[in-house]
Amino acid sequence: MICPFKSDVLHNTMNILQDATYKVRPQNEDVPKLFQGLFIGEVFGTLVRMNDGEHHCILKLAVSQALDHFDEQYIQQQTEQVIQSSKIMIDSPEMLTQAIQTWPIMVVSEQIGLYVDDELLKHVEIFVNCMSNPFLKETIHNGNESTMWLHQRIQLVNGSLKQQLIEHCAKQNITDSLIINSNLLGFFFQTLDGTSGLIGLTLLESQLLSIKNTRRFLGDEMVVLPLQDDEESLPFGIGAHCCPGTLWAKVITATVIRYLKQLPIQKEWLQNYEWKASMNANVPLFKSTGARK
Repeated sequence: MICPFKSDVLHNTMNILQDATYKVRPQNEDVPKLFQGLFIGEVFGTLVRMNDGEHHCILKLAVSQALDHFDEQYIQQQTEQVIQSSKIMIDSPEMLTQAIQTWPIMVVSEQIGLYVDDELLKHVEIFVNCMSNPFLKETIHNGNESTMWLHQRIQLVNGSLKQQLIEHCAKQNITDSLIINSNLLGFFFQTLDGTSGLIGLTLLESQLLSIKNTRRFLGDEMVVLPLQDDEESLPFGIGAHCCPGTLWAKVITATVIRYLKQLPIQKEWLQNYEWKASMNANVPLFKSTGARK
């Protein structure tokens, strides 16, 4: 295959991401050790993002078809409705950050069928933080509690996106509610940092990616793969694990940016920010004081 990129770094990344011998999990650890025996470990083990092989292929097809059922106009309309119905008053850098982090989650939540309130948003943040940083016992305990809380509520609702995922999973003979509901929950994992980061970086007119790297394993050996260099980037990945929600991320981002551009946002707000603590995401958090660039 002739690589269209000039960069040796991204050439290597592309080759590995399209090489089936590299897996998304270590050979002898399908679920992180500290997740094992917990409900969050059961959820983790069912996520399309965390699987390879035949099961991944059919689950990825179902997830992709469910997301692709909704066109650009629909996603834009739902995002506009979320913005108009939310009670966020953007009168400070902190409220700008809150809006950027909240609106994408609201769009996905409402399509799943969930009622969005401060409690749900809190549990989503705790769940995503645990999935991204599964190292401290307290983080994992809280993450497990939030995973159970969110999963129980997803079981009780039947929004448009959930209906589509159930329908397309059934076509692939996937009927296990744990798999379906866990992958709906997994959408939050991709949305909070990925889409929110993309919105913040677009506001900054930054060339950075919201997701800056990904990992693969050859046996038990981990390889960290950069998704960007000085010349080119892979904003939504490539290969079997490329992002199935690319259209959603792009449309939500464009709609939010279009709305924010209409507001009298002070230039100083965009000059003071810090980076959210994350191993693989670039998410700017706008602050009034004490920020670093």
